[in-house]
Amino acid sequence: MPFITLTGADDTIQHERLWHIAEASSLGCKNHGNIEWGILYSTSNQGSGRYPSFGWIEKLASTILVALGPSFALHVCGRAVHDFIDGRGHVSEIATAFNRIQLNFNSAEFSINEIRACLRRNPHKIIITQHNKANQYLWATFLDEEQNHAVLFDASCGKGLSPDRWYPAFKGLACGFAGGLGPLNLTCELPRIFSKENLQPLIDVPRASLSNGPWTRWVDMESSLRDAQDRFDLGLAEKCIAIAGEFYDQHITVPRLARLQPA
Repeated sequence: MPFITLTGADDTIQHERLWHIAEASSLGCKNHGNIEWGILYSTSNQGSGRYPSFGWIEKLASTILVALGPSFALHVCGRAVHDFIDGRGHVSEIATAFNRIQLNFNSAEFSINEIRACLRRNPHKIIITQHNKANQYLWATFLDEEQNHAVLFDASCGKGLSPDRWYPAFKGLACGFAGGLGPLNLTCELPRIFSKENLQPLIDVPRASLSNGPWTRWVDMESSLRDAQDRFDLGLAEKCIAIAGEFYDQHITVPRLARLQPA
């Protein structure tokens, strides 16, 4: 389970830099999996703005399959969501290299059985759906029956707007938080997101989606990581990783170790 996801690496970014940044950070050195790079996949927008070309993604996927390093998530958008849910097409082939798949969709376009079949077709991958008005019933529908479902709270639907208050995480479910997060406010927002109850590890929850670590919360950012030319800015990503690493060390690693000490 990652602690921070940085979304939007595009064709301007050399793949090797994603590994180097993770290895150089304190958060990455302790566990590469704490840092995740989110890669946007769009059939109609490939190679434009924050959407890398298929060639860039294919090269990255080939590297992921043979090299240890940070985690990667594929964020599937637009028409490609239909292909992935149906288990067909280029996006389904590429997805084999990614441990986590985020579906940026309105669930009303699909039946519950179609979404359920997709989850079951990918039992070893975490499938993330955005929790918003359109998808708000999905978490309860799949909580007890699908082990690999997670949700991302992003009421702004990718517009980069911070909420007045963060949605409380669902117990027993891996939850991510997005919306206006970035280097300018991450220091202030992390304590709000990881409130006292959210800081508690759910190590007693027998769910496959939580089995790769006791921490079940992560933060995701995208719009704030782009420069004036709408290119992914690795410098801004590094600032966020540093802020997250300091918070992780002070508020998560230490409390967790203390709780594990015998009374």
